[in-house]
Amino acid sequence: MNELPFEEIKIGENKFKRTFSPITESEEYKWHLDGEDRIVKPLNDNDWYVQIDNQLPRPLNETIRINKGQWHRVIKGTTLLEIELIKLS
Repeated sequence: MNELPFEEIKIGENKFKRTFSPITESEEYKWHLDGEDRIVKPLNDNDWYVQIDNQLPRPLNETIRINKGQWHRVIKGTTLLEIELIKLS
């Protein structure tokens, strides 16, 4: 069983809170794609980045949409990262 590099708490039907630790190794945050569209909203000030395929990394400091089947990754910062994740159909 693969362990995920974050902690997740379900807070609604399709809504989750995820917490990413700065002590997790950078290699754990791999390029991946998801089976549904997603909205990602940062819940705290942080120095993490998100990178979407064929785009430069950008700070994870505002709400973003990641489309189904779109390759992406997070780039670890030095602070704790908390996000709200909404899975769309």
